[in-house]
Amino acid sequence: MEFGNKIFELRKKENLSQEELAEKLDVSRQTISKWELGETNPNIEQAKKLAKIFKISLDELTGNSLEMKIIDKVTSTERFSRIIVGLSIVTTVFSSIIIIFFVLFIVTSVDYFKTKPISQNIMFSCYLPDSNEKFDYDIKYSTGEEQKIIDVTGKEVVPFDEYDNANDLDKDITDYYVLLGGRCGQ
Repeated sequence: MEFGNKIFELRKKENLSQEELAEKLDVSRQTISKWELGETNPNIEQAKKLAKIFKISLDELTGNSLEMKIIDKVTSTERFSRIIVGLSIVTTVFSSIIIIFFVLFIVTSVDYFKTKPISQNIMFSCYLPDSNEKFDYDIKYSTGEEQKIIDVTGKEVVPFDEYDNANDLDKDITDYYVLLGGRCGQ
């Protein structure tokens, strides 16, 4: 608290007018007014008399008391603690939001790739021995949790509908032509 305000507060607390306080200090009412407005300050002798009139120490009057310093330190510490707690809360909330978005991203990404199969093709041609005839095969299949054959074009040499795996079907068709002395390739 400013020194002039301190004198004003103490004077009001003691129910003294500016004139009454001036008489006790042997100064003019205008001097008291100037002190309270912060235009001037009492000298050390006048300050000692003020402290005696208000029944407080000179340190308390000037705001240098240990109690006031402790109160100021505690107030500053409380303010700092509130800032730290506020920052901690903001950091925790921000971190939680980031973690939630990360988890949601992972969950939706995994779900996206599970439910959306990718379509692929295995294309190859096979030839029989002593023949100019070419047999083209196009095995369309999807990848996902398990391979699933979507469509097969070409001469049916093995029952296509019995296969779940495109690579196994490709191998059996190739083995069939090799068994007959033919060959297959891309």
